[in-house]
Amino acid sequence: MFEKIASAAPLLARHASAYGELLADDLLTASQAFGRRLLVGVILIMALLMTLLLACAWLIAFTWDTPERLLTIGALTGVFFIGSLAAGYSVYSLQTKPMHLLDLTRQELLKDRHLVEDLVPKAPEKAA
Repeated sequence: MFEKIASAAPLLARHASAYGELLADDLLTASQAFGRRLLVGVILIMALLMTLLLACAWLIAFTWDTPERLLTIGALTGVFFIGSLAAGYSVYSLQTKPMHLLDLTRQELLKDRHLVEDLVPKAPEKAA
């Protein structure tokens, strides 16, 4: 049994080194994807916010001298309230889904665990 473990030591050392490289690649890929999504998300939110603000200002200015002024303001409030509920539900559903961070590293660890289990024999269980 010790011979198998001794022969597997160089293999385990190479795998440990490969894990370091794989982990670095996973982290680099994840950070780049996060940075791109963050930038696009910030630009999108800013553009949508400006569009909504200008549309609301236009609607209120259009109906300012009419009796529908309060109805317009109330309708805009309702629309934003419904939008807030939808956004809250989206955030809640995103929080309940598991994140797949370092997926490649996890897959390689699972493969190597099976490999090590095949290399190292299990100790026989003693009957009670």
